[in-house]
Amino acid sequence: MLASASDSHLGGRDIDLILAEHFSSDFQSRYRIDPRSNPRAFLRLTAEVEKLKKQMSANSTTLPMNIECFMDDKDVHGNMKRYGSVQFVNYVFQLIGQLIGKVQLHTHMHVYFYGK
Repeated sequence: MLASASDSHLGGRDIDLILAEHFSSDFQSRYRIDPRSNPRAFLRLTAEVEKLKKQMSANSTTLPMNIECFMDDKDVHGNMKRYGSVQFVNYVFQLIGQLIGKVQLHTHMHVYFYGK
């Protein structure tokens, strides 16, 4: 191994929280409920978002997310496509790119992408 770089505060959980914030805003506007005000509901939302994220890694189609009796006995639903989620989490991908850049700087190696 020539070099390593890490950020202990960067990972898949950051992506989950960004997507959960998106769905919180969506549910607040459509259903008039705010999952951020209820810790149990927000935890449940982040668990569902994590499942959705895993499904999106294998599928490029629009995927549904349904939560029954979410808050105030309301059933909520949303959907997301992989392309839509990439737009939300682009900031996290930029941070990952910075880590890769640090490794390249320390090893004096360059990565070339062929075929583009």
